[in-house]
Amino acid sequence: MTNRDRRAVRIEPAGGGYRVLVDGAPLASPARRELRLASAELARAVAAEWTGRTGRAGPAQPRLTVLAGRAADLDARARERIEADLAAHIETDLLCYRAEAPPDLVALQAARWDPLLAWAGRRFGCAPAVTAGVLPTAPAPALVARYAAVLAGLGAAALVGLQAAVRATGSLVVALALLEGEIDAEGAWCAANVEEGYNAARWGEDDEAAGHRALRRADLAAAAVHLAALRPPRRG
Repeated sequence: MTNRDRRAVRIEPAGGGYRVLVDGAPLASPARRELRLASAELARAVAAEWTGRTGRAGPAQPRLTVLAGRAADLDARARERIEADLAAHIETDLLCYRAEAPPDLVALQAARWDPLLAWAGRRFGCAPAVTAGVLPTAPAPALVARYAAVLAGLGAAALVGLQAAVRATGSLVVALALLEGEIDAEGAWCAANVEEGYNAARWGEDDEAAGHRALRRADLAAAAVHLAALRPPRRG
């Protein structure tokens, strides 16, 4: 690949945010809306996905660009569906369903998950209950309503980033902790893969399962960058 083949990528302010231009044309969503990125950090991260590419298509999915496009195209109906889907995760949150054995896995789940549930209780005023086994429990209506209200208060970019994090982790609590900066991408991944990691270390992992985990980890890493760029800088 020569320098002539490389795409020219630059960032410029636009409408209170930023946009990324590739060969002079602004990146756009699937619905052809120009991508307006909320922070310079996010714009730089999106631009980095295009730096060095030889075209607008390539073997690797530009994950941050995809998330920005979803946020740009989010309408009221799509938002309602996403909020309902995410709120439903509080009924089946990964952190709430604990193994009954072996003891070391039980202890590992408690060590990784109990602090996150305690944080959620402090931050949002309530947290889902813990149970053993795999049968779902019915959460209190007030619990669902509280987390639905949290989701309703998010901007479009935060909501689609949270959705990506929930898909990668299976946990609304983990995704919210990532959104709020309570944990980073590595902490979210460790929390989401307690049982899978335990089993892989004990029994090994085939190539297909390892490939699926690698894709989920890449999706989570992109969601973490996306969400971190939306947070205001911490003072002090």
